[in-house]
Amino acid sequence: MVESKSNEIASMIRISPSSSTHPAEMAKKYPIWWSNASFFVGMHIVGVIGAVWLSPWGSLKRQTLYLCIWSWQLASFGVTIGYHRLWSHKGFTARLPLRIVLAVMGSLGFQGSIKWWVLRHRLHHRFTDDPVHDPYAASLGLLFSHMGWIFWKPKYERLVLIEKGDLERDPVVRFQHRHYIPIALFFGLVCPTVIALAWGDMLGGFIWGGVIARLLIWHCTFMINSLAHWEGLQPYTRDISARGSFIIAVMTSGEGNHNFHAFPQDFRNGPHPLDWDPTKWLIWLFHKFTPFAPRIRVTPEPDILKARAHVLDAEADLDGVDSIKKAALQKKAAELRALVPPYEWGIPEHKLEAWGRKQLETYVENRGRKVVLVDGWFVDVTSYIKDHPGGSSILSRYLAVSPVKETVHDSGVDMEESDDGVTEALKDATAAFNGGLNNHSSAAKAKLKALRVARMAA
Repeated sequence: MVESKSNEIASMIRISPSSSTHPAEMAKKYPIWWSNASFFVGMHIVGVIGAVWLSPWGSLKRQTLYLCIWSWQLASFGVTIGYHRLWSHKGFTARLPLRIVLAVMGSLGFQGSIKWWVLRHRLHHRFTDDPVHDPYAASLGLLFSHMGWIFWKPKYERLVLIEKGDLERDPVVRFQHRHYIPIALFFGLVCPTVIALAWGDMLGGFIWGGVIARLLIWHCTFMINSLAHWEGLQPYTRDISARGSFIIAVMTSGEGNHNFHAFPQDFRNGPHPLDWDPTKWLIWLFHKFTPFAPRIRVTPEPDILKARAHVLDAEADLDGVDSIKKAALQKKAAELRALVPPYEWGIPEHKLEAWGRKQLETYVENRGRKVVLVDGWFVDVTSYIKDHPGGSSILSRYLAVSPVKETVHDSGVDMEESDDGVTEALKDATAAFNGGLNNHSSAAKAKLKALRVARMAA
């Protein structure tokens, strides 16, 4: 017997028509975040006045300009290496000394604590472009995705679904979250001011090394949320609006290769060695020549090839593509697929056996495997669960024969062990996979297909 939860889960987490978060309706539905808005606007006012008063073409000292660039770039790498690729996506592991340095550098970004930033970024990846659940959805317009979202304080109902256990276990994250404001103000504004005393330019250090450097890191980071979803190439996925742009990559320490985020846990933001990504190069150097980054995550090449082939096929099917270009795209896609080893495609559908509960339990118990049920297919996630972008705990909740019961919360679904350790029905992850807990990409669907081991018996 199989109990499908599709309708039940969908009803609990369905996006209702009244849930619109169009910018024009923000003021009616959500309070203005006055402290955030006032600080953001105030920094811009001080920065503009300061830049006019101490112009680079006038009285600004060269050392102060260099200080500004250093302060900006330290913040940039703190966000890209630390906040983004380490803590948000676990693209690599870092030992305590490196995590401490990255936490300080990231605080220079004035973008909130690691915990605050990471949880919202993970939510953005779960529901990219969703006007309700994506905190800075590009679908709500260029201005909103760039900085409009900063002025409002919405309640993100699905934030409770985002994994945070790893953040709460990290003492660096806990300490920085608890003391974020004094840490950020000290390193972001006080330190540049004091450093500039060395050449007698305390005011310039505050304006350029402090305020203007913060404005630079703000808008460079925000370009990834806005411009990198509006203009550029899409070689790896067309499922979301993310695009790749060399110019944005140069401005953002490599984050502009945004379309490669079809593979979020990769420590790279571009698989080719020459893709402009200094963040990738620095992480690799830490991994190769120091003990501080013992592990890096790299997307298997077959997964990348399959994603590129899928995009080429999709482009060939677009309206208005002439027959010559269509044939060329399809030929290139076929060439890429030919480079993928046969076993990477998984077992062909016609060769997959039909299993009932007994066969599934035998497979799980005798081999120690972890299996989920999606769209009528049993999928063995044993080797993949540790690399799941949303965290291993999510897949663990949806194991087909795990002895669990369902507990419903206002904001979603949680799964807990049953008191008697017995579950009569198989757990069906179909609704969760198909939009309930994540808007999965074509790359994710291809990975699922490759991991199928059987089909569910009728």
